[in-house]
Amino acid sequence: MFARRLSFAPLLVGLLVGCVGADGASSSAGPLVYGADDRLEYYQLTTPQSVAIAGSTAGVLRNTAVTLRADGNYQVNTSGTFASSYQLCTDEPFRNQPNPAFCTAFLVAPNLVATAGHCLRTATDCSATTFVFGFRMDDASTVRSIVPAADVYRCSAIVSRQETTTNDWGLIRLDRNVTGHTPLAIRRSGTIAAGTSVAVAGHPAGLPFKYAGGATVRSNSAGAYFESNLDTYGGNSGSPVIDAATGTVEGVLVRGNTDFRYDSARRCYVSNRCADTGCPGWEDVTRTTQFAGLVPTAQDCSANGACNAACAAGADPDCPAVVCGNGRCDVGESCDGRSGTTRCADCPGVTTGQTRRQYCYVNGVCTGRGCP
Repeated sequence: MFARRLSFAPLLVGLLVGCVGADGASSSAGPLVYGADDRLEYYQLTTPQSVAIAGSTAGVLRNTAVTLRADGNYQVNTSGTFASSYQLCTDEPFRNQPNPAFCTAFLVAPNLVATAGHCLRTATDCSATTFVFGFRMDDASTVRSIVPAADVYRCSAIVSRQETTTNDWGLIRLDRNVTGHTPLAIRRSGTIAAGTSVAVAGHPAGLPFKYAGGATVRSNSAGAYFESNLDTYGGNSGSPVIDAATGTVEGVLVRGNTDFRYDSARRCYVSNRCADTGCPGWEDVTRTTQFAGLVPTAQDCSANGACNAACAAGADPDCPAVVCGNGRCDVGESCDGRSGTTRCADCPGVTTGQTRRQYCYVNGVCTGRGCP
């Protein structure tokens, strides 16, 4: 039996097999391919459903991997490569692509993303984390590493999380409502049927976005999770696992088999490949029903632990209170009331003078070219 691993950030090359990973679990992070390799780039997607899912999936990066540019856009760090991170052999797919992400997340409400519980554990983790939509390959050689500010979000709070050997999920509140991307529908009750075709979307091993279908639900007996033959990597932790027919998110990718094996003849690592019948063992997917009660519907303004930005101002008790004069630029406040926020002197900003140097703090985040 292959060792189970929590999919997570890239490990040091010398520690790839049978080691303790960044999440503290026995880990060998990397690609695991069942049968044919089903991974596709964003530009290879051909259905409106898969494109929409891609648009609502975000890479989870350290703040240090995302830099604000003078033009108001953000630069994603592309200095490291998949090959150098894992000492890959020369025939490994995607080996020359950058891999700055350490997990994946997906939008479930206007200001709420779901991910794996082991991706962000503490308030310190939250304060050091950025979520980026649209980090992808635009063609075979062009990575979309410059992204607009509207696609970059900070972690505001960990709403709730679980992390056990059977139940692994996290809900993260972002610093503001997401624009240009639609929350994905999740299963809220019942159980996906065994044999159902499923797909996974995310940032395997921190790479630009990938989408992989060609999998099915293989084992469905556990209460908190199901198992599938999905082609996933370490950075797929937190990825949405989707019913391929309906587009409904059925779960969050959280664990899997040992992934890399060492090729002693070539002195490099290659993907561990399994038959579609298993290695034995599969990739584990936490069911969305484990946390669906915390994800607001469009009209849910109750005290359910998640801020629903679709509610009228002040109607959802879970949303942070706007208190001007407390010395903090909080969520819901800005220096000039832009983007539906409240104008507060707590938020510094300059809104007059040279246009190219204007800036303002919106929901606690500096926006504009003049940001310090």
